[in-house]
Amino acid sequence: MKKGMMVLALFLTAALPVLAKTTVKTETKSFEASGLKSVSLDVPVGALKVVARKGSMVEIKLEVKCGAGEDCRDAASGIHLVSETKDGALNLQVKGWPKWGSHGMQVEMTILMPASLSVDAHLGVGQLSMDGLEQHARLEVGVGDATVHASAKDIKGVSMEVGVGDVSLQTPEGKPQAHGFIGKALDWQGGKGEASLHVEVGVGSAKVFLE
Repeated sequence: MKKGMMVLALFLTAALPVLAKTTVKTETKSFEASGLKSVSLDVPVGALKVVARKGSMVEIKLEVKCGAGEDCRDAASGIHLVSETKDGALNLQVKGWPKWGSHGMQVEMTILMPASLSVDAHLGVGQLSMDGLEQHARLEVGVGDATVHASAKDIKGVSMEVGVGDVSLQTPEGKPQAHGFIGKALDWQGGKGEASLHVEVGVGSAKVFLE
């Protein structure tokens, strides 16, 4: 985990809202997956959900939620999704997050993508989940939790690291032992598939379920 990302993540931890909000802005985009090899995601704060499934499209839905405050709605108007395709990679970034505080905003981003694509996801603060992994994936969270569900037949190895917190890996054969005290790490290479998964969390938890 890069030091700069960790500092930003710790600073933004207080920005995570806990109350239910109303959606004040929605942005959607879709891309043909033909010619793509990977998807890269960069989200500063929020809930990021990645779903790999059959199909030929990458579909993104970004929702910004607020309470009753006008400050939140004004800040939400600046949140937007930036995309770029380069060298077979679709790069997606959430831009416009306020420099000081969250103003009560919640950001939720859902990605539906072909399972044939690899993933590189970076989330500063929040909750990251991934379902249906079949290709290589690297997931990083500064502060928060990362949870992955995948089919055991597709995975060759899993490496996990948490600076402060815990890691957990469940395979059909059992639950491999992690090592560490304040931080935890785990490296498992007992799968029969081809994909590799790396999960790194600064402060929080990492959980992987191979089913």
